[in-house]
Amino acid sequence: GSRMKSPTLSQDMLTYMAENSAVPNMRFDETTDLIEAGIIDSFSIMSLLVFIEEKTGVRVELEDLVLDTIRSVSAMNESFNLGAY
Repeated sequence: GSRMKSPTLSQDMLTYMAENSAVPNMRFDETTDLIEAGIIDSFSIMSLLVFIEEKTGVRVELEDLVLDTIRSVSAMNESFNLGAY
């Protein structure tokens, strides 16, 4: 059967970003452009990558980081193959 993607990692990522965002009380979801919205910057992306690695064991190398891979939670799930978590 088709495997449903677990919403938990995406939800955890969104919660983490909301709690650590420079933009208080901002509403955003998996498709929000995090860079344009100012939710993530070069510092917060590093802590987010550590967070993802702690949750999943997936290590994202800095050279794999391009803006499009971290533009949204959906993009990160796809780029870093997080759908299994």
